[in-house]
Amino acid sequence: MTKKVLSAITLLTAVTLPAAAFAQKKEETVTIETPPSRPATTDITGEPLKRPRDFVADPSGISVGANIGFGTQESYGFGIGGKAGYTLKNRIYLGGALNYHLGNQTETNVATISTHTWLVGPEAGYDFPVGGVILRPVIGAGLAVRTASGSGPNLDSHETDSRFYIAPGGSVIYPIGAFFVGGDARAIVTNQDTTLGLYANLGAHL
Repeated sequence: MTKKVLSAITLLTAVTLPAAAFAQKKEETVTIETPPSRPATTDITGEPLKRPRDFVADPSGISVGANIGFGTQESYGFGIGGKAGYTLKNRIYLGGALNYHLGNQTETNVATISTHTWLVGPEAGYDFPVGGVILRPVIGAGLAVRTASGSGPNLDSHETDSRFYIAPGGSVIYPIGAFFVGGDARAIVTNQDTTLGLYANLGAHL
């Protein structure tokens, strides 16, 4: 009888010990080290991801913009306009500008006299990267076309005068994606007068 009990205990031990060891091994936590993740360089189709362009570092290409401002002389006053240009790979800017100034209006006992000024011409500059903006010293030249008209009971006249101008100055350009905002300052010099032109700009790089 004792032999049978010992045999049963031996058989039970032979069966339960491997099972217990297997269960304990199964419950052990397995840690798998994974390599550190890296930023994705392609999209889900496998195409390279496009990074936003840094126009301060590379301003080359076409740019267009509109502006609003004023000239300090009475014959200029409030003005609106636009400009367009191309920046070469060596950061030289070549472009042109067109501005219209409402001028002023004078009333007398016999007539109302008003003047308006158009400015049109090319300009050239150089784009310096300064922090997060582009600083562009520029010089422009062209024609200043001034019109004067008078109206009254005994007066109805209209005169146009064209003169050459030169306009040294500068621009500050702050890129926002493909767009930009900024400001211009110009000394507009003709053979008859000099005015300071100040403008706010809004435009885009194409």
